[in-house]
Amino acid sequence: MQNHYYTTTGTPQRPPLGSDMNYLYLSPSQQQVNRQGIFLKRSEKIDWRRIAAVDVDRIARDMDFQALQDNLENITLCNIDAEVDSRAMDPNFVKLYKMAQLTIEYLLVCQDQITTQLTDYEQLKSKGFHDQEDARQQIEKLKNELNETKKELKKRRKMLETQQRMLMAQNSNYHTCPVCTHAFLSIAYLQAHIKRRHPDYDPSKRREHDIDVEKEIQRLKDELNKKDTELQMIKVQKAVDEEKIRDRDTNIRQLKEEIQTLTTKMTILDDRLSQMRSNPHTQSFSPHRNETGFSELLKENNNLRADIEQVKQSLQQAENNLKQEVKLKRRYERENENLIKEITNLKENLQLLQKAPGDTGRLTKELINFQNTVPAPEAIAATVGKNSDTLNSLKPNGEHFLTRNNCG
Repeated sequence: MQNHYYTTTGTPQRPPLGSDMNYLYLSPSQQQVNRQGIFLKRSEKIDWRRIAAVDVDRIARDMDFQALQDNLENITLCNIDAEVDSRAMDPNFVKLYKMAQLTIEYLLVCQDQITTQLTDYEQLKSKGFHDQEDARQQIEKLKNELNETKKELKKRRKMLETQQRMLMAQNSNYHTCPVCTHAFLSIAYLQAHIKRRHPDYDPSKRREHDIDVEKEIQRLKDELNKKDTELQMIKVQKAVDEEKIRDRDTNIRQLKEEIQTLTTKMTILDDRLSQMRSNPHTQSFSPHRNETGFSELLKENNNLRADIEQVKQSLQQAENNLKQEVKLKRRYERENENLIKEITNLKENLQLLQKAPGDTGRLTKELINFQNTVPAPEAIAATVGKNSDTLNSLKPNGEHFLTRNNCG
């Protein structure tokens, strides 16, 4: 007898995951056939002696899956028409037995497909676990590299600071010619150079180069002060606009809540009006009183609709105002960006002047002191970004309430 199913004595192709119960599997040669929707041919013969030896109550009581496995082929693949006399049997019983055979085979196919899917999911899970482990190791590696980079950066920063201090100390030992760009280690060499190269030099008069540098520094100072004043004014205006936007947003929420309340009241009145119209007992009991109630309900309904329309108009106006204020906020952001760029350019020009040759020690110190009083562009950008986030959080959420249609 050819065995088309795996039994518990054999090794199934895909063992069940996470369970120690006995499962039935179609053989690999029959799995593809059943996936195409073709049931197996019924050609087996029933072993009536084995069937007679089976104790059904004991199997149900002891959950003996091995006994079910041993009798699976006798029941599923047997030809019932050849085993029993169809003329002596009830046709419905034969039909029921065949339906049971098809059902068993269908369940076996479903079980095989589910087991295949579970195996695929287990493989995906394992792959995901390995990918996660690789990602974790990569993250740890990047963290270590980042720490090493931070240490190296800190070390190089200290080296740069040390070199800058050394250069400043060396510059303080130099003596620069007030006329040309020559530098000397001692004042005696400088005086000899002036007598030899610049005999007409008057110490009471400043060099023309120093005068031009000082004028340029003063011009840049004035321009920086002007830009800083404009930036402060924009910050104050932004704070005022933020408060307006908050008030607008609160007003919009209150108007929406009021619309919802009025809509609920109008719905209740419409329901009461419809109930009074559809209740013949109420109409026949007191016609005059019923008509008076209709009039009052209709009047109150119309008043509520008018209130809702007025509140909707107010809400629309508030939303329009809020949109205009958001546009104004964006314009302020663009102006802030332009001011930051201009301030950065001015500071770069000041740094170029700081590197100008000649006897500009006093002007350099004055330039450094002025730079310390001007806020850095990064700090300005951080302040502007914080204000922008505050304004973005106050944008309207775009929710709208729908009012009930006029049912009167």
